Amino acid sequence: EFARKALDLYRSALDRGILFENGVLPAYTYNNIHFLAQVTGETTWAQDFLDRYREALPAAERDNIYRYNLAIFYYRAADYGRALELLRTLDFPEVFMALDVRRMLLKSYFERGEWLSLASLLDSFAVFIRRQKALGYHRESYRNLIRFTKKLARRGADRTLAARINACPAVAEREWLLSKANR
Repeated sequence: EFARKALDLYRSALDRGILFENGVLPAYTYNNIHFLAQVTGETTWAQDFLDRYREALPAAERDNIYRYNLAIFYYRAADYGRALELLRTLDFPEVFMALDVRRMLLKSYFERGEWLSLASLLDSFAVFIRRQKALGYHRESYRNLIRFTKKLARRGADRTLAARINACPAVAEREWLLSKANR
């Protein structure tokens, strides 16, 4: 209900042009609007929004932000092949967007059974996590995501692993991991 109200407010603000700063739609506003459209199930509107407001994004980051959101669109539609094509082209200096890209890559490779690509990503993801000094509590959550994904890829569904995932205090993507461990 709150997501619907927020999306309606954004739509109204878009129509009135009040979200733009000197004719430019801030990237985070674009991301937020797309996210809300996805959450509320308005996928047709979401795709139209992405295309319609692409040129309003800041020029320096336009293509990256557009491809990121389009990757999310395909990822949420379980079109992992198209999502992967886009995700592989993205590069974000902002750490949390970079984490999000890696998270979607991880889950997409897993869903498609691309085990070699997944193994390579898990190794590079661990290095990325180790190098990020300002992750705070996110560091342990993502380390555990990597650790449990490796175990799942090796063993497959496993109730014992599901219990370990459930008992672990900090795990990114806990529900997804549990859905795979409890198959």
